[in-house]
Amino acid sequence: MNIDHLIGQLNDRLFVPPCPSEVSFKRRWESLPGALDPFESAFLGGLHADRLAWVFVAAYQSAMRSCFPHVSHTGFLSFAVSEDTSGAYPGTEIDQNGRLTGNKSWIASSRIVDRLVVTIGPSLDGGCIAIDAAAEGISISHRVSAAFLGEMSQGRARFDGVAVSSEHYIDGGSARHSARHFGAAEPFFVMAAGSAHIIREARRLDQPRWVDRAKEVAMALQTLHGSGYFNDARELLRIHEALSPLGKECSDIAIARQDDRSADWQANGRMLGIYGRALRERAARHP
Repeated sequence: MNIDHLIGQLNDRLFVPPCPSEVSFKRRWESLPGALDPFESAFLGGLHADRLAWVFVAAYQSAMRSCFPHVSHTGFLSFAVSEDTSGAYPGTEIDQNGRLTGNKSWIASSRIVDRLVVTIGPSLDGGCIAIDAAAEGISISHRVSAAFLGEMSQGRARFDGVAVSSEHYIDGGSARHSARHFGAAEPFFVMAAGSAHIIREARRLDQPRWVDRAKEVAMALQTLHGSGYFNDARELLRIHEALSPLGKECSDIAIARQDDRSADWQANGRMLGIYGRALRERAARHP
């Protein structure tokens, strides 16, 4: 679908009842049409989001579906990679009985996640498994709300002798996943959802000039999605440099209005600009 068609689907529903909780946004996300590709899902998710945490959640779910297309997409997914470096929480490994043990230090949407993609160890070298978050032996604890994107639950996972069979492993050698692209996928889909959210905010804040600028960004992203967003680091950086100032303008005006969204923009408005350094480094590595 082109960008105007995606926006047109929601012209009468942009100001649908709010999603005051992660659960309510999950229901909204799951109500989106099933035939959407990851870009379209991120964009529509950004239109539906009534706060920036949900923009990130929509983007993250699209990134997961893009990088792990053969993992069951029922419910919310989380990529469990990060491990504690202090030694207090040992990392993941497969024990002598073929069971998963250890810890992962960051789980997105930890209170409502349905399925985990877990690396064996702190990198992709040990392989990945996909497993239900409620499987026996998995316990997920939840952090106190963070200052940044705090409405999204964030937690830690412990694996205590979790039974793992061959069907849980994701075979990276057969292109069934593209986990190595996740570093590009997250900023790409945050920009996709973020550009849509700015279009929503343009209407709320009566700033029609933002719509064309955000649509230009979205169309460039959709084109890049078709050609492989992980193949052109310079274009990804160029698009980020076009969107980031627009996000700053939106944030500044929303905060100045002192309305019911100002606190959200104050706390989370930097989300659309935080990937600049990583993208510049990526572009330098892949000229």
